[in-house]
Amino acid sequence: AMPRSFERGDQIVEPADLKVLQRYAGGRRIEYYEAETRAKRHVHVPAAGKHRLLQHHYSFAFVADPVQRSFYRRLIRDSMRYIDPIQCAGARLVDAVRTVSRDLGLGGAYYALHIRRGDFQYKEVKLSASRIVRNLRGTEIIPRGALVFVATDDPDGTCVHCRSQGKPCPRPAPGATQDDMPKGCPLDPSWDAFWRNGWQLVFSRNFTAVHSSNVAGALDASINPNYLGMAESIVCSRAEAFAGTWFSTFTGYIHRLRGFHGLAESTYYHSNGRTDAARSPDSYGRGYAREYRIGWTDDRGALI
Repeated sequence: AMPRSFERGDQIVEPADLKVLQRYAGGRRIEYYEAETRAKRHVHVPAAGKHRLLQHHYSFAFVADPVQRSFYRRLIRDSMRYIDPIQCAGARLVDAVRTVSRDLGLGGAYYALHIRRGDFQYKEVKLSASRIVRNLRGTEIIPRGALVFVATDDPDGTCVHCRSQGKPCPRPAPGATQDDMPKGCPLDPSWDAFWRNGWQLVFSRNFTAVHSSNVAGALDASINPNYLGMAESIVCSRAEAFAGTWFSTFTGYIHRLRGFHGLAESTYYHSNGRTDAARSPDSYGRGYAREYRIGWTDDRGALI
């Protein structure tokens, strides 16, 4: 924690500052940025035990001056971002999705989902399309007829790389139900339930010149394939509403980007019991499972 003025001593003395700091700390021990620390060339912030320090920048550093707090959040927003080739690829992809939307008579509007499957270690969030539809309350969040951009590591809807307990998901036996499957292994991994719910789906591969289902040709074969996922996150960040995967830092960063664009309040999760977690009243928090408003707003709730 950095005091408002070093001239007034090393401790944060303003009662209002201390109150805000305690909200940030959330019961954690507070370490002040005092004279000894300032004299060091490097400051190491260790994680607990053998774990990584997987936290958001705003969850472990506090600047008492509210103007400076917002300044440093803007500095992170504007400086720690995707490089220009990724930003440009994402912009082309957004334009292409909106073109498809206009061609469908939807006026350029589209919705987005991020669905993490594959080897994701959190088995409870690897769900079937039918479960996702139920968690998103049918057509309440994403209306019938909407164009939905799906960012996923399983575009074919086969869960071929899905694993549970370190083993590939088994093929379901005839007559099996979801209860017969290991956790994290959808009985029906297809996206058919989305189509039955009236959603019109597109994936990033629909916009590459090398794919047979190309509809707009926004991205040619020269794009670095390592950039594609990041370009997808830009598309998700501009959707009318977005629903992502709980525990996923990819979803979390999309939530933060949507906050920068003023779209955070139309962000949801399709995971069990988490649908409205991104819209909860608590603006402060820590932990990698989700992002918090304080990453893109000031203490009064206004965008930084």
